[in-house]
Amino acid sequence: METVISKYEARYIMASVGRTQEFDELLYLVLPDLVEEWATTGLALSIEHCFVKKGNACLLRIDCIGADNVEQQLVLLNGDKKTLAVFPHQGRPSVVSLNQFKKHMSDVIVMSAKRMEQQVNALPQLA
Repeated sequence: METVISKYEARYIMASVGRTQEFDELLYLVLPDLVEEWATTGLALSIEHCFVKKGNACLLRIDCIGADNVEQQLVLLNGDKKTLAVFPHQGRPSVVSLNQFKKHMSDVIVMSAKRMEQQVNALPQLA
């Protein structure tokens, strides 16, 4: 069962594993940069994010919302130190450092946008 939690609860969970600084960097520096990048790129989708707790896992969930579809990308925050496990909607899970995270997530979101655009283009057009 997945439960949406506040950023404060997520920060508390991260603090319990000694990753407060990484969490703050992710929340206040990396995510805003990524959202700005996605907005200026002109991706044909909306991006929403929230923190969720699933069992003992603290996750960042990024929802890519297209015209007819929603794809969820999950990032495990309280895993191994100095790494983030990324579980894309499609594709293989990967483990990246915080330094690699920005580029990796950008690539994942761009691929998601392209997939959703192809799905919309594949729909029959009404006359």
